[in-house]
Amino acid sequence: MQPLVSIGLPVYNGENYVREALDSLLAQSYENFELIISDNASTDATGEICREYAARDPRIRYDRAAQNKGASWNFNRVLELSGGEFFMWAGHDDLWHPDYISKCVAALSADKDAVLCHSEGQPITTEGEAVGEPYIGIVNEGETMRERWRNTHENWEIHAAIYGVMRTETAKKVAPIETYASADLILISEIALHGKIIQIPEILQFKRLAPLEEARYKSPEGMMEYLGATKINKVWMHRFKVMRKCIAGLKHSGVSSADTLKMSGDIFLIYLKSQLSVDVKELIKSQLTRFSRKK
Repeated sequence: MQPLVSIGLPVYNGENYVREALDSLLAQSYENFELIISDNASTDATGEICREYAARDPRIRYDRAAQNKGASWNFNRVLELSGGEFFMWAGHDDLWHPDYISKCVAALSADKDAVLCHSEGQPITTEGEAVGEPYIGIVNEGETMRERWRNTHENWEIHAAIYGVMRTETAKKVAPIETYASADLILISEIALHGKIIQIPEILQFKRLAPLEEARYKSPEGMMEYLGATKINKVWMHRFKVMRKCIAGLKHSGVSSADTLKMSGDIFLIYLKSQLSVDVKELIKSQLTRFSRKK
């Protein structure tokens, strides 16, 4: 019998934290799940660790790529291999409260209009200690598609949502994760077209902050490299380009021409109000930096 929940864990060179992540997932009070590990050709002990766990627990499926194809491919791969009614991505260095999955599944089962459920999250250090304020992420319970669309683009704090439990049918319906900066926002933007994003008002997920040497993906160019882009140019007007990608999601999801026009106008107004100034400041700063280097 196919498990109700599929957990997809994409990993590359995760030997430092993957044991903790696997222990946390296997300790879930909700047990009817499959855990799909996609190893993106790790060069450290990740493969040995994951094979060890797969040999101990029949719920684990271990898949290894012959070569590193980038994080986007790996995230899409675990979704492709999933078969449960519900799906969640799991960061190889994150932790979860034992009731995380059970509470998210219960909330989704109780609300047929919801397509994704996540909890509040707590940032943790590389040593696993809580640091900083908990984050809420996006809560998007608008009754109409247009309401949810506007709310998505007024709130860029969405990393909690992408690691939520979602309906697999919806996750496979939207466009795959691209090798593009802010790919998580683009994905959640399209998911919100299909239903509500709800939240458990408790801290049940613990997001490990990347060590300094992995902070390369804090810039659009670094994120594209991490995701697997083969050609990386300097990204100008990043937020404007993200807006265009999100508008493309309207067409991909089959939104009518009339609604597409209205919702494109909504996001453009939000961009003018809150994102354009950031794009311009970053553009001026980068040009001044280039000029100073030439002097």
